[in-house]
Amino acid sequence: MGQCGANVDTDASPSNVKMLMGIAEEMLKQENVESVLFGGKKIGEQSNFQKLDWLAGELVQEHQRRSCRIAPTVAFKQAT
Repeated sequence: MGQCGANVDTDASPSNVKMLMGIAEEMLKQENVESVLFGGKKIGEQSNFQKLDWLAGELVQEHQRRSCRIAPTVAFKQAT
């Protein structure tokens, strides 16, 4: 079942949590890799952590914009 074992996502033991945290930290330190349509992959200028942090900021801004609107962001079907 791969290098992590069969029950890695259900094992809440401290050693397993520590191992998973280490793996996650290493993944966040790596450079971001993006897929390019018909062009393979491109290594980004940001780390995965920086890209994730940027995305979280964008989501917060979008949530704030949508919560300030009078009408919800939906399309109304016109009666014919």
